[in-house]
Amino acid sequence: YSAPPPPPTPVTLPWSEDFDDGTADLFTVQAGTWTTPSGEYRAAPIGVSDAVSTLEFTDPLPTDLEVHATLNAELFGVQQNGFVVFDYQSATDFKFAGAFVGTNHWAIGHRTASGWVKDQVFSQTVNTGIEYALRLVINNSNEATLFVDGEQKISHSFLDAVNEGAIGLATRQATTR
Repeated sequence: YSAPPPPPTPVTLPWSEDFDDGTADLFTVQAGTWTTPSGEYRAAPIGVSDAVSTLEFTDPLPTDLEVHATLNAELFGVQQNGFVVFDYQSATDFKFAGAFVGTNHWAIGHRTASGWVKDQVFSQTVNTGIEYALRLVINNSNEATLFVDGEQKISHSFLDAVNEGAIGLATRQATTR
């Protein structure tokens, strides 16, 4: 038996990570397997589950926030998708914005104990093996807007604040980098 490693030190904003040093500094794996090959952060679920990794910040997140990530969904796994996670409270309580590649749409939604709920959807061809520049903008603590390669795709206003939980990255039954 060995003691688990200590949790990562919380960070402050602004913050960025390029994974070039082969580590995912300050990320905490919540589910799945995450590796850092070739300057990428690669998610693989265990079985047919989710893969989630989050960042914990020292201070509360601001009411207006931007999260940038480059998404590349792979053709492996049960599904093909990738998401920016926000307002992460637990494995079955968080918000997400990103791509459902296999069904060709971008979505903003929330995760519950019952599953992934899509609150807003924008249909468009989304391919595996392509890098997409995602930008999630949160305004007024409850309005989430997803931009892809500089173009606004979808927006959704949640009833409650979405800047109170952790932010991070996720997949649903998929291998994504």
